[in-house]
Amino acid sequence: VFFLILWSRRREDMSYVLFGAASIIWGMRNVADVLFHLAIPQPHWEIWMTVLYQAFVGLLCLFSLRFVGVRLPGYERVLRTAVFVSPLAYYAALPIMSVHLSTRYGLFFALAMAVPPALAVGVAAARHREPGTILMALVGAISVGFGAYDWFASFQPQMFDSIRLMPYLALFFTATAGWLLTQRFLSAYGELERLNAELDLRVVHKSAQLM
Repeated sequence: VFFLILWSRRREDMSYVLFGAASIIWGMRNVADVLFHLAIPQPHWEIWMTVLYQAFVGLLCLFSLRFVGVRLPGYERVLRTAVFVSPLAYYAALPIMSVHLSTRYGLFFALAMAVPPALAVGVAAARHREPGTILMALVGAISVGFGAYDWFASFQPQMFDSIRLMPYLALFFTATAGWLLTQRFLSAYGELERLNAELDLRVVHKSAQLM
C-alpha cells in the first residue's frame, strides 16, 4: 500500500505500482489459502488460486523490466493478455482435462515467462555492475530455479506437500525489491535536496553580487 501511495505521487515510475500491486495480490492469495482454504468448491478454487499466482508472477516480471529500464513490447503484450485470458482457458479446458493438469500447464507458462525478465536483469547487472541490479539478478535466477522445482514437485504430491519453495522465495524477493526501491527513492530525494541547496547558494551569491 505504501508503494501504491508513493506511485500516486510519482506516476512517471511504474515500478512502484507494479511492485505494490504484486505484493498485495500475493498477500491476498496467502491469506485466502490459509484462512479460507477451499472457500469455493473445486474446480473454481484451483483455477482462481492459480490465476492469482500468475498475476503475481506477471506483475513481478513487468516490475523487473522496469527496474532495469528495459522495454519488451511484444513480450509485455503476451504477458498481460495471458493473465486476463487464463481463467477462460482453464474453464474451457475442463471438458477435456482435469483442472490439476490444466493449471500445471498454466504454471509452466508463467515459469517460462519469468525467464526473459531474469535474463534482462542479468544482462543489466553484467553491464553496469551496480550492487542493487546484481542483487536483483541473483534473486531473479533463484526465483526461476525455485519455480522450476515447485513445478516438477507439483506432479508428485508427497514431494510438493513436504516443502514448497516459492512462498519463501516470494517473501525474500518482495523484501529485497522493496528495500531496493526504497533506496532508489531515498537516493533521488537526496539528489533533489542537494540540487535545492545548490540553488539556494546561487541565489544568495547572486543577491550578494547585486548588493
